This record gives sequence, structure tokens and C-alpha cells, in this order.
Amino acid sequence: MPTTDTPNDAGHKLVRGKPGYDKQSGTRAEHRTSYIPCEITRPRNGTDEARLHLIDLDNLHGGANPTDQTIKMVRVGYEKIGFSSADLTFASCNHAPVRHSCSAHKRTFLLRKSWPKCSMRLAQGPDGADHKLLADAETFLSSDRLDERFADVVIASGDHIFTDAARRFRGAGLTVHVAVSNESVLSARLRAEVDGCIWLLHAGRCIKHVQRAPDCSDPGPLPDLLKHRAA
Repeated sequence: MPTTDTPNDAGHKLVRGKPGYDKQSGTRAEHRTSYIPCEITRPRNGTDEARLHLIDLDNLHGGANPTDQTIKMVRVGYEKIGFSSADLTFASCNHAPVRHSCSAHKRTFLLRKSWPKCSMRLAQGPDGADHKLLADAETFLSSDRLDERFADVVIASGDHIFTDAARRFRGAGLTVHVAVSNESVLSARLRAEVDGCIWLLHAGRCIKHVQRAPDCSDPGPLPDLLKHRAA
């Protein structure tokens, strides 16, 4: 039987080994199934492994005018990445209520409700949301000993404008992850700076790391029936 690995609901890898022999019972059996979390989804120790989240909502939503369903889908998808008590989260979105003020304010209200522990930046104009996040990133990048405050950073965008920030975060000693709606929106330049995970929100999996199945090289003792046959 071939080795398989499938993401479970928590974004962890479901790893099943090839058939072998159980060492304790002496019977033929598959290795026990185990869940191996990817780096971006594994449980973290709050203050010792704090994470910085920079979330470009316009990029994850596929535009500045998402439906309520899209907002919910992105929020649920990001929850698989998870947060710890010491994380800091910044998100930005385009907010231009001039023509359709009611719908814009309704959308902003829903976004704030969906991301209650997040510092929400409202922006206007081309790349406005990106520049808001880059300003937040610069606040941290210009500080000393950033790696003592955060272990890693998640840049939730596929936009190439974050390439330089990603490079500087790496230089400061942080592991850089990206989260995108799908692989096609990820800039090649930004991807090259990622030394952590590349997380697909809609698929709920990391495409950079392939999990290996348990070692099946030692099958354990043969069952008595097979021993007799071998003799």
C-alpha cells in the first residue's frame, strides 16, 4: 500500500505508514496514524514564540469589494494558522465610501467583527492597503533585537510589494511565512524570500513542505505462521 499524507481539519498532515508487523503483538498491521503539523500551524508557546501577522485583506479577498461569504471564507481559512496570546496582528483593506457609503461601511463593520483582535487599517487609492501594512512593518523593522520579540512573521499576501520587507525580516532573524488564497497569486519574487511555509488558505495546506511517513524499515518479528512457512 502506498504511503499517503492528507491535511486534516487543523491543517496538519495525516501520515500513514506502509504495512508492516507490530513488534508487540507480532501481527501484521499498518503503522499508527500520526499528525505532523507544519511549521505555520504547529502549537506555539505564547510569549516565547510570538508571531507577527501582516494581513492584506484585499489580496486574500481577491479585490476591494468582497462578498460577505468571501470575508467569512478567508477568516475561517486563516483560523487554521492560528494565533497565540503574544501575537500581534495588523490587517488592511481598501475603504472608499464616497459612491456607496452604506455598503462600504457595512463591509468595514463586518471585517472588524470578523477580526476582533486585529489592528484594522483602512486605506484608499492604488496599493493603499499595501502601504498601510508596510508602514506597520517598518515600525518593527526599524527597532533593535526584533528576533527577541517575534519568532516569525506571516505575510498574508502574494503581492511583490512585500518582497523587500520579507527579506529584511529574514535578515532580522525571523522565519518568514506567506499565506495566500491560492498559489497563482503568489509573486515569484516574494516566494523566493520565504524560508518558512507557503500556506494556501482555500486548500488548507502548506505547499512548501512535504511530510515523510514513519520509518518502516524494521518490520518487527514475523507472525508464527510466516515463521513456519519460512522454515
